[in-house]
Amino acid sequence: MEQSELTAPFYLYAIARDSADLPKLLEHSPVEGAGQPFLLSANGLVAVLSDNSKDRYPISRKNLMAHKNVVEQMIRLTPSLPVRFNTIAPSLELVRARLLTEKADELKNKIKSVEGRIELSIRATWLDEAKLLERILEEDSSIRALRDSLQNGAGHQERIRLGQMVENAILKRRDALGAKLEAYLKPLVEDLARGTLPEGVVANLSLLIPESQLEQVEEAIYTFDAENDLTVVRITGPLAPFTFSEMTIRWSDDEDES
Repeated sequence: MEQSELTAPFYLYAIARDSADLPKLLEHSPVEGAGQPFLLSANGLVAVLSDNSKDRYPISRKNLMAHKNVVEQMIRLTPSLPVRFNTIAPSLELVRARLLTEKADELKNKIKSVEGRIELSIRATWLDEAKLLERILEEDSSIRALRDSLQNGAGHQERIRLGQMVENAILKRRDALGAKLEAYLKPLVEDLARGTLPEGVVANLSLLIPESQLEQVEEAIYTFDAENDLTVVRITGPLAPFTFSEMTIRWSDDEDES
């Protein structure tokens, strides 16, 4: 199909480095109801798009996986930058002018910065919360003394105070262990992003590393894990570096763009 026959608006998946051997269409399924993903080329870059897009898509597993699969197929073909889910372009002319022309040098530099890099997701959690509490009581005499006093009929306020002291001790230990894990990793990674820490989570990190450093990073994590009997560390990846390369795009000059 000729580009003049495509139907606006257009769903945008990624911006990538152009290459002579790239296909015109990608094989993965598009977001729900949109056209087969195709490539729009200009100035040594390509935009990965689907035509006949909705103005917005529900955040469903099906749509998120379709977006992710198209991006990951493109990353396997050529160095690429993912675009945030639900980025809709009103026209191909705007994509060509605003992204592939005005932002060409900036995007090429960003693509170069993540080329040959992978992402690892690191999540450390408490292995045994009962053992954690036991360790805190062993090491903190003030908490231990207050705990013992409760056995003699201490009041409600003392129980609240004990709970707060234990919580603060857990948070202090969590922060210390998280900092220790980061100290193992920082010399080996190019970038590190911290995620949220829900209850029971000690560290939640995304790492940007050269592919050649994967073994060294894994060894550092295993060393940390072996030295700390209160935590267990799980590694997810290697992944495409979404955390460090995903773009949010605004189409008008009065909106923030990153």
